[in-house]
Amino acid sequence: MSGEEFRWNEAPIPRPADGQMLIRNLWLSVDPAQRTLMMCDSYKPKVPLGEVMQCFAVGQVLESHHPDFKADAVIGEVKHDFKFAVIASYHSRIAMVSEAEIYS
Repeated sequence: MSGEEFRWNEAPIPRPADGQMLIRNLWLSVDPAQRTLMMCDSYKPKVPLGEVMQCFAVGQVLESHHPDFKADAVIGEVKHDFKFAVIASYHSRIAMVSEAEIYS
């Protein structure tokens, strides 16, 4: 790989609205399922060339307007490969994880 397979975009950090939270991703997964997602429809639609790849991530809540999550919580989620993201629980698979689980 030459590095030209990837595109780096910068944008303003989004602000969370009511029911949402701002997440700073700490770890992103890169796994074989992503290769399948680039090649064909599977359990999810094919990711077109140039679109953002979906992945599993562990992130820290920086700002929360969600009643179930406080700032500094560490969560696992299914999302896109962004450094920062605004998410709401209705379109994310959220599971609380402990710091000990992350570092083990």
